[in-house]
Amino acid sequence: MDSSCNEKYDTISKSIKLKRKTMKKKIHNLRMVLAISCFITGTWLGYQGNITAFIVCYTGVIWFTPYGKTTPVIAFKALLTILLTVLGTNYRLTTYTGNHSALTIKYIDVGQGDSTLLELPDGTTILIDAGTPEEAQNVINTLHSEGIHSIDLLVSTHPHIDHIGGMPAILDSFLVKAYLQPETGTYPLETSYTMDLIAKKLDQSHIPIQIATAGRILYEKDSCTLEVLAPKPDITMEDLNDYSIILKLTYYNTAFLFMADAGYLEEETLLEEELDCNVLKVGHHGSYGSTSTAFLKQAEPLYAIISVGAKNDHNLPNASVLEKLEAQGIAIFRTDEDGTITVMTDGNKLQITTEK
Repeated sequence: MDSSCNEKYDTISKSIKLKRKTMKKKIHNLRMVLAISCFITGTWLGYQGNITAFIVCYTGVIWFTPYGKTTPVIAFKALLTILLTVLGTNYRLTTYTGNHSALTIKYIDVGQGDSTLLELPDGTTILIDAGTPEEAQNVINTLHSEGIHSIDLLVSTHPHIDHIGGMPAILDSFLVKAYLQPETGTYPLETSYTMDLIAKKLDQSHIPIQIATAGRILYEKDSCTLEVLAPKPDITMEDLNDYSIILKLTYYNTAFLFMADAGYLEEETLLEEELDCNVLKVGHHGSYGSTSTAFLKQAEPLYAIISVGAKNDHNLPNASVLEKLEAQGIAIFRTDEDGTITVMTDGNKLQITTEK
């Protein structure tokens, strides 16, 4: 009886050991597949410039590799993970193939308004518009998070509250070295108080006021140029939107257009210009009367950025604008869906990241 029980026990024990061995082999093979997959995916995403995905995938390679269960090996893997994270964060895996410094553009999520931060390769900072008064602190926080305490050029594209509402707070919070605005004459009643307040603060701080006219070069250094494309000096527009300051930023082989609230009329004045760009800041929050097909064909952007508030009262961006962008195969980013959008470039490759 005991002999029979022992035989059954041995059989069951061998069966269990065999199953465990088979299971271990399957787990071993699965971990190898996962490690290889992480390595391939991480390498590809790293080359594309997605540093976060690169770190996550290569951490997966370290931990999925099915070798070493001893304490020293585990400790070594943990050390490699920490080292990879630190190096990746500091070096940013710059995906950039050249030796150029990075240029960074932040399209700040200010709801139904506009504010864009330019951080040029030499450290020059330019803020284009500042959103509504309610979003001023958001803009201030964004600049502070970038370590910015002074602004080399503050640009007011046109005197509408969703673009200039935050200007007084910006002037109170930062050392502003110069202020750029269009020659617009009278201002709308709803923004007259804000404009008067801005003028008072500019005067008190002795900040020089520059007037934007087409052809003016605002910055030029080391293959980086910021130029005013509009408003044209010989053209008068009744609508302040069509008298917006339009800027083009070029850096080696990349270019960016900032259209403020320009509509069809102002776009038409630009069709003879060199509008080709990689990234287009879509005019007037994607309104129906902006971003004409002729303009898009001239600019040929790869990416379009739309600054717009979630569930806004104007139902923006307009469906027709989205259709025109999609018809030309232009990738669309929206602040209402993506949050603050950051573009980095070395003048050759682009890296686009979103807050959401």
